[in-house]
Amino acid sequence: MYRVLENATNEWLNHDEEIAIWLGEAWEFISPANGMMIFDQMAGMQLRYYGNWQAAVEPAAPSGGTTIDTEARATIDSLIEALRNAGIFEKVSTP
Repeated sequence: MYRVLENATNEWLNHDEEIAIWLGEAWEFISPANGMMIFDQMAGMQLRYYGNWQAAVEPAAPSGGTTIDTEARATIDSLIEALRNAGIFEKVSTP
């Protein structure tokens, strides 16, 4: 299965954002429904469909505040790292 990207050509023309499936003789296309999830292998992350394909944006690590709980911050940092490694968050390129 493949996610059809914008401006596709040939047999995939006019199927932007749909899922293309080869059934041995021809391509079939599935229109995404809100809440549908896929794993984009090329991008290495999960996408969900809500009007368009979206990736979760990684939250910022906790900082600041008047009361600092270092154990809680370490746990939150570990959770963010685990979700990043699982391909949940959108990959952000760094300069």
